[in-house]
Amino acid sequence: SDPSALETAVAKLDEVARRQRFAEAPAAVVAAPALGEIALASVEERPSLHARFSDSPSTWAKQRWPLLTAVGVAVGSALALGLLVAHDDGR
Repeated sequence: SDPSALETAVAKLDEVARRQRFAEAPAAVVAAPALGEIALASVEERPSLHARFSDSPSTWAKQRWPLLTAVGVAVGSALALGLLVAHDDGR
């Protein structure tokens, strides 16, 4: 179980797969656009996967329930521990 033999075998398989992909690829190569032709998509053109809070608060909360639960547990724990420490009589 020589690591270099395994690496060599993986490299050979990778090369065979690469050659097959190039053999099956179309002959025409599309040139990259010129720098002046590149345009960024505006925010309105990109669909959002997550709801915005202002659009639908309930959907926003449903998508982020793990985060909201963690924040609630942290805040609740801090309050409970703070109250316990504040009312500790030092017995």
